[in-house]
Amino acid sequence: MPGVILFVLVYYALPLPIQLIVMPINFVTPDPVSIADEAFMVTGFIGKLKSVSTAMDIMEWIEDHPILSKIIIAFIVLLIIFLIINILN
Repeated sequence: MPGVILFVLVYYALPLPIQLIVMPINFVTPDPVSIADEAFMVTGFIGKLKSVSTAMDIMEWIEDHPILSKIIIAFIVLLIIFLIINILN
C-alpha cells in the first residue's frame, strides 16, 4: 500500500503529457488497490487539465515537442484499440 501512495504522489508531480502516458499503463497493470489509485490518477489529470488555460497552450506544446506528442497520440490510439478488443471479448 505505501508503494501505491508513493506512486500517486509522484504521478501528481509529473507534467501533463507524461501523465497521459503513465495513466493508461496503470489502468492495464494489475495492482492490489483495484480502483482507488485509478480514481486518484483521473482526478490529478483533470486538475492539471483545468490548469491548461487554452487550447493554444496545448498546440504550442505539441509544436515544441513533436516526437513526444506523436508517441502520446500513438499510445492513446493503441490503448483505445486494446480496450475495444477487450470489451468485445
